[in-house]
Amino acid sequence: KEPDGGGFLDGLAKTFGFGKTEEEKALEKQKKQMDNAIDEVFKGGGLVGGLMGSLAKGVVGICA
Repeated sequence: KEPDGGGFLDGLAKTFGFGKTEEEKALEKQKKQMDNAIDEVFKGGGLVGGLMGSLAKGVVGICA
């Protein structure tokens, strides 16, 4: 038996935004805003700026 909230169909539904709690929606929105802010900081930095932006997003994702 699969645990509650698990399963292939539940995961698929959440991937497309169905069945998300308000908290999950708020966290997703906050992450998008943070990603946009990081993109703005490193915009125009070329390849190095893009790599630093990706690294920063990874660190923020781990901390969240």
